Formats: sequence, C-alpha cells, structure tokens
Amino acid sequence: MLGQMAIRGAKRLGAGWVVGAGRDRARLATLPGIGADATVALIDDAEATAAAPAETAAEIDLVVDYLWDRPAGDAITALPRARADRSRTLDWIQIGSMAGPTIELPSVALRSANFRLPGNGQGAVSTRA
Repeated sequence: MLGQMAIRGAKRLGAGWVVGAGRDRARLATLPGIGADATVALIDDAEATAAAPAETAAEIDLVVDYLWDRPAGDAITALPRARADRSRTLDWIQIGSMAGPTIELPSVALRSANFRLPGNGQGAVSTRA
C-alpha cells in the first residue's frame, strides 16, 4: 500500500521515471500497473541487491526511502558510483525504517558523488508549515 501511494504521488507530481523497490515480489509485480516504470527486488544476496538499483535506476535524481537498514545502505553505496555524471545531485529522502532502524554506510559513499541525505518527518517541518 505504501509503495503504491508513493508511486502514484510521484507520477502526479511530474516524475518522469519512477522505480519501485521492495522485498515482496508479488507486490512489486503490481507496481507497473499503477505507474512504476521499473521495479527492483531487494533480496538477501547483498551484492545482487546493491547491483540491481544501480543497473535500473542509476540516473534518478530522488529516492524516497521507506526501508532504511541494509537495503538502503547497499543502494546508497552502489547508486552514486553507477551514475554517468556524479556531480548531478542525488537526493535520498529518508522517511521510514520498515527494514530496520540503523544503517551501515561507508564514508566514501557520501564523498563519491553529489549526494544529499535529508530526513523527512514530523520534526523536519514546522507545525505552521
């Protein structure tokens, strides 16, 4: 359900390329029907999980991350290295932690490209806004 809302919202806001990622292959299979241009299966094989987003979505500009934990760490490490132009900004918006509350991330991942990692939640926006 969460992935479906994010995909529909991204398309309504004008996203040209939307990639859905997750562990449940049955749910992933439904995403192209609601607007996803591609999907990435996150599996227990760390190398495959890291490589899949880089192959499918290397040129995206924005990630809305509901998962965090190992899937995010693997993708954050792989995506910037796969980009043709590493100086083009990649914003990684951290929203949730459905896969787990922490991340292991090599420092070089943050230095290897124009990569920004803001959070978004109740504390990120004032009550008035």
